[in-house]
Amino acid sequence: MSKPSNTISTNGGDDHMEQIYVSQTVQRIQKRLSHSDDGAAFKKSIKEAVTVGVDQFIRHLQLGGTQVNTVTDFEKMVKLGLLMYGEPTERSEVTTDIKIHETQLESIMKTPEFEVIKNRLAEQMNRENEEN
Repeated sequence: MSKPSNTISTNGGDDHMEQIYVSQTVQRIQKRLSHSDDGAAFKKSIKEAVTVGVDQFIRHLQLGGTQVNTVTDFEKMVKLGLLMYGEPTERSEVTTDIKIHETQLESIMKTPEFEVIKNRLAEQMNRENEEN
């Protein structure tokens, strides 16, 4: 009888199954939180369980019992680390090109509505900059 491996290994099918499992687990946790009278205690117990799991994983990794063998494995670890520190794991960029004639732009910029929108945008940008 062979000893179970602690090696992280993934392939396309396993990734999809892992995503489904994680999604279902998150849904169960959210449902439990919404029905729990003491959500804070439940959250604390989840954080404690995660801390124990991470500590075990680090020990296995340091002792060579767990290995990160693929780029996918490494990427998952990096994303998990980012999530644990409250950082985004994905970046999306939206760009839009609007074609407008210079005379149209000049006439729009002279309206009071444009000034109101410009001021609102500036206020929002200032608030976001101050928060970061």
